[in-house]
Formats: sequence, C-alpha cells, structure tokens
Amino acid sequence: MIKHYIDGPEPPIGQTVRCVLDWDRRYKLMRMHTAQHIISAVALKRFGSTTVGNQIHTDHSRLDMRPSTLSQEDLIFLEHKSNEIVDSAIPIKIYEVDRETAEKNPEEYRCNFALLPKFIKKIRVVDIEGFDKAVCAGTHVANTKEVGHFKILKKENKGKETERIIYELV
Repeated sequence: MIKHYIDGPEPPIGQTVRCVLDWDRRYKLMRMHTAQHIISAVALKRFGSTTVGNQIHTDHSRLDMRPSTLSQEDLIFLEHKSNEIVDSAIPIKIYEVDRETAEKNPEEYRCNFALLPKFIKKIRVVDIEGFDKAVCAGTHVANTKEVGHFKILKKENKGKETERIIYELV
C-alpha cells in the first residue's frame, strides 16, 4: 500500500502533482527489509527455520520463524553470519519471472505460492546473487554492504513453535 499525503485540498483527477519522498525513511526501510531477507536465509540454511511473518520499521524490525528453538549461541551465530553476508558486498538483483516457472521450483524462490492470488502471473524476485532468492514486493538496497551491520536485540516465544527475532541497524 502506498499512502499519499497532500497539503491542501485534493487535486482534481488528471492534474499534475509533485511527489516528495522522505528518502531517509525509505532508505532505512530498504536496509531493514534487506536485513530481514539475509537473517531469514541464514536461519533457513542453518536451522531449517522458515520465516512466517515480519514487520519492518525504521528503528527496529522483527521476523517470526517456525519451527524455532534458537539458543543464545544460535542467536550469536545468526547475527554474526548475517553480518558476514552484509560485509560480502553481494549484488542484489530484482526481476520478474513467470509464475508457472517459479511454481515448478518453490524452494528456489522461497515462496508459498498458495498464498498468492491466482491472478498474479508475474512473480517479483529479490535475488541476493548466489546466496538467496525470495519472492517479494518490497523495497531493497542494491548491494548487501548498504545494509550496514545490525544487532539482534532479543527473541520472544510466540507459541506454536514460533519465535520472534527483534533486530535493529547499528
């Protein structure tokens, strides 16, 4: 969803308008969202934990993983390995693939296609080259190095073998 805030009355349909983007906020959200992809990929590869939800903010963000029984040592590993990926300066490409092609390889695109409406025929892919591919409509940086380091603040038990990881950019 995109929100538009206007100064003054609503312009008539067809009138040219000027958009002002809060770049600092947007860039921080891009960094946070890309960090979420990296953490999710490391957690899946190392612990077999799937991300089942997330929420991105400018000051902190969270992701929910299942199944998850991460120890304090696991959290340290997750943070350290994820920041290594950040430091690797991996290019991030965004492109579309046909849904039919992607559905033949759901593990490659890290997506539960049953949750996508059937009318969606093109799938937007965020590809952290050689590391992770995921279906996503969000905004991201062009290179992992842009994320900067982040710190895992804590984990919370959310029931049903689900844990919430809360992190921030540092």
